[in-house]
Parts: sequence; structure tokens; C-alpha cells
Amino acid sequence: MGWAFNGSRRRFLKALASMPAVTALNATAATASIAESSEPKFAYVGSPDRIDVFSVSPSCWTLKQSIPSRRPASLVLLPEEKLLFAINEVDEYLGLPSGSVESYAVAPGSGMLSLVDRQPLSLSATEPRHLAVAPNGQYLVVAAYGGGAYNLLPISGDGELGPVTQVLKEIGGSAGSVGQASAHPHSIAVHPSGKFFVSTDFGSDRINVFAAESGLMKRVCRAAVQPGDGPAHIAIHPSGSLLFISNALSRSVASYRLNTCTGQITDPKIRVMGSGGDLAVDPCGRFLYSTHPASSETLAVWTIDEGTGKLSMSHSINTGPHSSLLLSRDGEKVFLFAGEQGCSATCLAIDSTSGRLHPPVTLAHMQAPLCLALLYS
Repeated sequence: MGWAFNGSRRRFLKALASMPAVTALNATAATASIAESSEPKFAYVGSPDRIDVFSVSPSCWTLKQSIPSRRPASLVLLPEEKLLFAINEVDEYLGLPSGSVESYAVAPGSGMLSLVDRQPLSLSATEPRHLAVAPNGQYLVVAAYGGGAYNLLPISGDGELGPVTQVLKEIGGSAGSVGQASAHPHSIAVHPSGKFFVSTDFGSDRINVFAAESGLMKRVCRAAVQPGDGPAHIAIHPSGSLLFISNALSRSVASYRLNTCTGQITDPKIRVMGSGGDLAVDPCGRFLYSTHPASSETLAVWTIDEGTGKLSMSHSINTGPHSSLLLSRDGEKVFLFAGEQGCSATCLAIDSTSGRLHPPVTLAHMQAPLCLALLYS
């Protein structure tokens, strides 16, 4: 399959000139530098029918722009090329059963967005749930929940997207409850080394590790989790040697040892109960933060034993309704947003020594936020 590109190149090149550097805050946050500004300047929030752009101050966010987008379920900012990528969690595009991917240029100074390109995923790759961008910025990988597949799409030097060049189809289900009759890739993250992608498959109760080789993905490990777990969110320790997986069905978190040379997942597999929602590890690797899908008003803090992977409950705090979290680049704040049943974004300051959380502060009201990315400079 060739790397043909769609969209208006000339229109994009005009928008591209003199744009600022950005940093992604998503599953790949462990690889981001924290030496520069620790305070975000702009926030990008995906909602069911648009992407909102907010200017950021410590006490509040101010809406600057709303740009139409069909259910942007995951956002990634690419630092070097000054681009924002979004997946559209839909089951039809251009009359065919497929999700899609969008790329946006980030305007200089203002942080405003302009659409560069939109590409379909492969046929039957519907309802994409998550995406990750390769560290070299040359391609992105999409986890298509509805279609049970991973898609790889190339990124040109000016940010346009090429057609899908690789499809990895998953098969099989699990013995769990509703939603596990077939494979459903849920999340995908870049390993801190840049050598691997780690993914969860909610439907088949599996964790996959893919090596990034010559612009393609090659599976190097497939590890089964406990039947009925429903693995969902991923957090990788900054050392790269520990992997944390939240299990949505069993409402648990499991830690795994990951070989940073081979990508193999090994024992011990240590489980703690009372979580199963979104996850984040602080940049120093001392604390894990988790939401709880059964109690959407509780945020838990776990102490990490790097030697064993064991998690010990430090404390929890009532935050008000939320569904997802994101740590600031310096690990001194946690941002929460309330998901489709809520309408706000909040921030909690973190004590850098103990990991303890200060009371939440409401930053902005918004429509059913799905995902969040922050731009720092």
C-alpha cells in the first residue's frame, strides 16, 4: 500500500509557519521532558461533537475556540511537528464501516487549531478508542475497539496523514461478561524507550507488546490476564520496567514486570482491588494515581515499590464527579475531567514529597469531555 497523502498541502503550509513547540500529555507522558515550562498554556478537550481550545491560567481556563470534530475520543500533541492528532470514535465514515483519524495544525502563540487532514481507518476498524504516535513522529497507531484491530498510518513531514499501511487484526474473546465475545483493543501507549508499543485488549483479556521496526509493528509478546478482568487503561513506570494495567470488569489494578530489552512481560503479576479506571504514574515513579469506575468521585494514590511492583494504598480523596485523569508534566498537579455524564475540569495540587492531594479546584465547565491534551510552550 502506497503512502499517498490527501488534503490541501498549500493551505496547511500557510498555517504551519512559525508554530510553537508542544508537548503531549497522554499515555506517552513518561517520555516528555520536564525541564521547560511546568505550567500548561493551552488545553485541548475532546467532546462528542467538537474539540475545544482553552487558554490556561492556574485558577481557570477560558474557552478560545471550538472546532467541529466527530467524537474525538483520544488526543495526542506532537512536539516537533507542532500538530494535534485526534481519532473519531465512530462506526461509519464516507459511507463505509470505519473510524477515522484527524490532524490539526497548532497556530503560533494563540494555540488555535486548523484542520490539516482526515483519513479513514481500514474497513471494519470501527469505534477507535485510543491512539499513540511513534517517538520519531513518522507514524501513528490506532486501537480500533469495535473492529478488533490495530491500524498504522504514516505521517508526512508537513503533518498530512497517509492511508493505512498496516492492519493487525485480533481474534478471540474471553470468558468474561458482556463485551468479551470478541477482541476489543482499548488502549495503546509508547514505552519510555521508544522501542515498543504496549496495548490492552478488553475483549480477549490480553496485553500485547509490539516492537517498532522499520515503520511497522511486530508483536513480540502476548500475555493473558485473569479471565474476566477486562484490561483497559495503561500506565508505564518511567524506568520502563513496570507496567500497570487497570481492569475495568474486575475493578482492579495489576502490575507486571516488563523486560526493557525484549519487551516480554514476566512475573510477578501483583493485583490490588478497588480501582479499574484511568491511571497515571508521577514522573519520578513513586506514586500511581487511579480513578474508580464504580465510585466516580474517588481518586486513589498508591505508593509504588519499584523493586517488586507492589502497590500500597497511600490515601484517597473525594473529588466530585470525574472519569479520567492526567498528570501535569512536572507531576505537581493532577487534572480531572468528568466525562459524558459531567461538565467540568478540575485540578488538584500534589505534595511532591508525600504524593498527597490538595482539595480540587474547578477550572472550567464544558460539554461532556472525553479526553484532554495540554500544550506547554
